[in-house]
Amino acid sequence: MTLCVINLFMKIPYLFIALISTITLAQSTQERIEKTFEESFLNKDLECFYYQAKENGLISPTSSTAFANKALSRDFTLEIDNQKIDLSFKLYSQNSQNMYELKLDNNLVYQGELGSKDFASLMEFGDGGFFLRNLAYRSGDQALYNKYDLGRIKCNLEFAKSRPIILSGAHHINVHPHTRYDYLGLLEEPVNEYFKTMDSYVLIDAANRQGAYVDFASFLSTGNYSTPYEVFQTLMKIPSDIPMVISPAGYNDYVFEDKKDIEITFTGGNHNYCIWNNTRNLMWGLFYSDKESNLTINYDTNATVIQRSGIIPGTSFRRKHVRGSNVIADIFKKYPEIQQGYHSAYNYYFQKDFILRFTGLYKTLTYSYEAQGFKKEEIIQGKGTRNLVIKLKYL
Repeated sequence: MTLCVINLFMKIPYLFIALISTITLAQSTQERIEKTFEESFLNKDLECFYYQAKENGLISPTSSTAFANKALSRDFTLEIDNQKIDLSFKLYSQNSQNMYELKLDNNLVYQGELGSKDFASLMEFGDGGFFLRNLAYRSGDQALYNKYDLGRIKCNLEFAKSRPIILSGAHHINVHPHTRYDYLGLLEEPVNEYFKTMDSYVLIDAANRQGAYVDFASFLSTGNYSTPYEVFQTLMKIPSDIPMVISPAGYNDYVFEDKKDIEITFTGGNHNYCIWNNTRNLMWGLFYSDKESNLTINYDTNATVIQRSGIIPGTSFRRKHVRGSNVIADIFKKYPEIQQGYHSAYNYYFQKDFILRFTGLYKTLTYSYEAQGFKKEEIIQGKGTRNLVIKLKYL
C-alpha cells in the first residue's frame, strides 16, 4: 500500500507536466483561431459573377478590391459568347448618398444611387448582394444590356472574409472542429491521422453573413467598420503548420489552380449542414473557373459527424439516432434502414437542383454519387464549352 502511494506521488509531477502541456497546446490552438479571425476581419472584397447565365459566361477579377477616397472599386474581365470586354465597378459616397458606377470597356455606362430601383437585393450567396437588372430601362440601351447579359450579373460585397483556398491535387479539409459539433470528442483520433498524412486545411466556423452588420454608409464615409464574431471553442490540437480559414456555416472560396484532378476528403461537421454548404462552394469554384478539372469529393464517414436538424429535407435525424454517437458511420451501422433516405435526399439536391443552375458553364457534366447501397450516375448536357466530372463518394 505504501509503495502504491509513493509511486502515485512520484507520478504526480509527470501527470502535472502532461496536463500543463495539453493546456498549453489547447490555448495555442485557440489563440491561432482568434488570430485567424483578426486577420480575416480586415478583408473586404467586391465580387461579381454571372448568376445562372444562359450561355457560357465568366467574370474574372483583374485587380484586388481597393478602397480610396471614399470609394470601393474593382476591375474585371467579362467573357460571354466568345466576346471579351473590360468591366469596372465602383461604389462611393457623394453628398451623403451611396452611389454606384459601372463601366464597360472604360466607357461610363451606368451611374446612380445605390439602393434605388436599379438594384434588386439577393442575399443567398453573401452579404450586400445586388443585381443590375433594371439598368437597361434607365439607360435605354437594351441592345448593350442584352449583348452582355447584364441582367444576370450579380455582385456581392463581402466583409471579414478569409482569402480563398488554392486547390491543386489532393487535400484534406477538416470542417469546424468545434465542441458544439463533435460534442463527444470522437473525431480527434481519425482527424489527426489525416493531419499527419495529407495536405490539410481547417475551416473555422463563425456567425454567418458578417456583412449584414456593417453600416455601409458609415464605411464609405470613414473606411471603418465592425462586425461581431464569436470565437468557437475546440479541444482538438491542430498542428501549427496547418492553415486555418474562416468559413461561416461552410462559406469560403476555392480557386482551381490548374487542370489537375482535384480530390478533396472531408472530415468534421456537420455533414448535413456546413459540409453540405462547403460542397456547394467547391462546385461553385469549379464552375466559375476556366479549368477542365475532375473533382472528387470524399466524405470519411468514420471522421464526420451530423446534427439532428439537416439543412435540406430528408437529412434530419431523431434523438435516438444520435444517442451515444453522432458519427455518420456509427449511425448508419446502428440504423441501416435510414441510409437510403438520407443519401437519396442529399444526392437529389445536387443532381436535380444545384448543378442544373450552372448549365451555361459546362458542355457536359459527368456526375456520380456513391455510398454503401446507393449509387447514382448521370451525364448532364449544358451550353458551355468544358467537359467536367464531379464525383461524390463515401468512405
